[in-house]
Amino acid sequence: KLSFVLAVAMVLSVLYPAAGVFAASAPKLNRTEKTLHLDVEGKNEYDFNISNKQKGWKYAWESSDENVVTVNEKGVVTATGAGKATVTVTITDKDGEVVDTLPATVTVRDNIKEVKISNPPEGNKLAVGQEYDFNRSYVTVSGRTKGSESITRWTVEPTEGATIVA
Repeated sequence: KLSFVLAVAMVLSVLYPAAGVFAASAPKLNRTEKTLHLDVEGKNEYDFNISNKQKGWKYAWESSDENVVTVNEKGVVTATGAGKATVTVTITDKDGEVVDTLPATVTVRDNIKEVKISNPPEGNKLAVGQEYDFNRSYVTVSGRTKGSESITRWTVEPTEGATIVA
């Protein structure tokens, strides 16, 4: 029985070497792409995290364009303008040798801040289901008035003197 167990152990050690179990996994970012929304609370920041950190290693964060995003020493990215940027973390070991460089693409979308309607419907009312072509102009959070392909959304909320009727 003992020789059979030893033979099975030798075969398994060839198929599944133990050295792979002890090798450290490479560091990795939790995301390699992220979309943020300019000036939208809760959607204008993101905290990049690194898995498989090692004791004594250092992590240096950098943004390719601080007019689009800034990044702090902990990997928290904040939207500063519409566009795309690459956030990179350079990882060095205890001896100062570069272990890895991990990039992530961050897209920041602009949002409409103000809309002006120049042709309101008669009586300022629309029936439910009625279509109406508004002549409008807008200003985005970043100050654009036209031609921004980064605009993703705008919302209408009731204000004093305005009502939304379902």
